Amino acid sequence: MLRILIFFSMSIFYSCSSYKYVSRGHFIEGVDQYFNLKNERNIWVYMDFVPKDEGVYGVRTTSFYPNDKTILDFIGLKGRNVRTYFSAVPETTPRYHLIVLAHKNNKFDYSDYERVEEEKSEGYYYYKDFDKDFRAIRHVVIPYADNKILSMVYYIDKDLNTNGSFPKLHYLASINAKELQQATPFTQSWQVFDCDQRGQLEAHNLTFNKALVKKHKTIYAKLYAIYKSEEGIHYAKILTKDSRESINLKLCPNKYKLVYYTTQGKRLEQEEFVIK
Repeated sequence: MLRILIFFSMSIFYSCSSYKYVSRGHFIEGVDQYFNLKNERNIWVYMDFVPKDEGVYGVRTTSFYPNDKTILDFIGLKGRNVRTYFSAVPETTPRYHLIVLAHKNNKFDYSDYERVEEEKSEGYYYYKDFDKDFRAIRHVVIPYADNKILSMVYYIDKDLNTNGSFPKLHYLASINAKELQQATPFTQSWQVFDCDQRGQLEAHNLTFNKALVKKHKTIYAKLYAIYKSEEGIHYAKILTKDSRESINLKLCPNKYKLVYYTTQGKRLEQEEFVIK
């Protein structure tokens, strides 16, 4: 009896501990992309995601939400066959769950999944719906490259999934499928513009404080455009020891503030400049 109990306890421990995250995952507040430096992968998300590894909402890159492992196991994504990029719940309502995972091999069987293809062959994915414990679940499979697979798992309370179409998931599945299947290069930076191409400067030389990188190993640089009564993020970059000290960056005419943060969100220092 004692041997049975020990074996049972070890089985539970192994099952739970087999769910692991891909290391070197980063999510920067105000940026609608997740970055993984180990797998060199960019994954698009929504702006109502915030970096938090605890609480009832946020993007978790090291820990799971209470029901995540149960849902993953139920749909056949066994922990030792996948590695998790992140598990997220938006800051706004409805509070759905989104888990994105990398498969360690291409043996997952999705032959009974339905195919969704965007116009002009700009990306395709497969999906299947499940129900468990009053939750609606949709599993998206995105095949790419040499038989690689990315999974996106969305689950939500059934009474919050009123039309049953999972619209929030379709957009993310489509845009990420397009990027993966067209082999879009990995970047450690993100940028948006608030002026048209004619209003942009050819380039601005942006120099980073590498002394902060030497001290903190990995930091975030965020560039804000300053308006009369508010500011908006226009550029963000993950800085490591391998990052270049300066880059040529296209920017719109404006006043800017470059702020450095630790990966935990602590502000380190800032500087301002103007582009006329």
